[in-house]
Amino acid sequence: MGSFLIAVNGAASVTTTTNHIHDPENVVSGNAEFVREIESRLTEFESKTVIRVVVRYHTKLPSDEEDSEPGAFMRKLASQVGVLENGILEVYFANADEWRVWIGNQLTA
Repeated sequence: MGSFLIAVNGAASVTTTTNHIHDPENVVSGNAEFVREIESRLTEFESKTVIRVVVRYHTKLPSDEEDSEPGAFMRKLASQVGVLENGILEVYFANADEWRVWIGNQLTA
């Protein structure tokens, strides 16, 4: 599964409608064909495993208030996008060149 997740971390395009890749702040620009391919792979992965993978891009790290305790920001975002229990959330923060990953509670038990 590691190589699968690495493949997801490529790029996204805001011009392409996606269910798994979200770039609301236009952090990355990318190839629409690439985004469609990754979206297709994530859709197939979800259909075979019932595990949803969501990739998000943000311009900056969460504020200290939003991230007041370890995992607080990711837990809240995972809940909002529906992967808190049985899914994976990857978030890239451009200002820190940092990735964070949430692995759903049921997947770590």
